[in-house]
Amino acid sequence: MITPSKSIKDKLLNVDAALDALGSALHHILENLLTEPKNLNEIIDAQSTSVDRYILKVEIEEKVKFIGGKLHIKNQSDVNIAFLIELYFKNNQDEWIKKENTILINKGKIKEESMIEIQKGITPYDISHPNH
Repeated sequence: MITPSKSIKDKLLNVDAALDALGSALHHILENLLTEPKNLNEIIDAQSTSVDRYILKVEIEEKVKFIGGKLHIKNQSDVNIAFLIELYFKNNQDEWIKKENTILINKGKIKEESMIEIQKGITPYDISHPNH
């Protein structure tokens, strides 16, 4: 029985691992490209968990208290919609701290009825503390 030497085996395992990684990456890309468009509430719900975790992380790491926040949704360009997240905290000296982040979402990922809603203009959403 002929078996590959250890160095050849290692190289084959590395090639297999690289192909597995590439396959996983392609699967992830295709999965994201081929998903059905979502309505506005589905997109907001998907972001909500990440925002909640971020609020709790900032409170612990920076020793501040979350006061409130807003989510603004704006028609950014021909391609993207901007979700602007503004979060307000207070520190022990009663000073305000503002954290903000903008997430761009491709319009192709948003259902047509939600796009019509966005184009008409949307009242900002309130962001409350995750534990309330």
